Amino acid sequence: MFQHLHLFHQFRLTVAAAAFGLASMCTVSLSHADVIISEVMYNPHGNNQWEYLELFNRGDVDLDLTGYELQRGSNVATIDGGLLPASGVAVLIRSDGSGGRTLEGYQAAWGEDINFLETTDWPGLILGGGTITIRDPAGNTVVQMTYGVEDPWPEAEGATAGGWSLTIGGDPFREDWDAPDNWVQSVEGELGAWRANSPRDNDIGSPGFVIPEPASAALLGMFSGALLLRRAS
Repeated sequence: MFQHLHLFHQFRLTVAAAAFGLASMCTVSLSHADVIISEVMYNPHGNNQWEYLELFNRGDVDLDLTGYELQRGSNVATIDGGLLPASGVAVLIRSDGSGGRTLEGYQAAWGEDINFLETTDWPGLILGGGTITIRDPAGNTVVQMTYGVEDPWPEAEGATAGGWSLTIGGDPFREDWDAPDNWVQSVEGELGAWRANSPRDNDIGSPGFVIPEPASAALLGMFSGALLLRRAS
């Protein structure tokens, strides 16, 4: 299953990058990183111990996240190291070692091909919504968003049990990418979301997996159909 997901991940990011590259040819701009938050696993099943936060780099330059900070309220985590590649993703994880929460634990649950980045002093993400900020080592804000769990945000169905993430279900290249109508609740089998492996098999998400902009949606559909035919044969 992970092999198929790996191919699917690569294709989605490739077509998204290609579409973004074609759009960039129409303008003149300096090379830069352009970071957004693309998935928030703030409510994993049972408790908040297996949270993660996905970042997507819409720019054309790799970004070294070593020493960057993740802040929620007054709580701050430091990213231990790793790259956020151009037109790619990085998934920040709570790797404090307790309860199996290690890099290897996240890989066993979601897949070894995902660009997981470990953090120190994970701040905890709020079930009822909140503001998340990524800052560079100089203290400058790189990206910030405030999410919610009630209208106009996707309703938090089954909030007590948890087991799903909030993810971009529209266009990650929108200027207002963080608008509520651009986000959905993760549903198994939709928009690339899948169920994690045991013992995290009550969690549904799509870490390392970003919905491409509309221009590439047709290509994505063709690939998805071909993959289903291949699995059926």
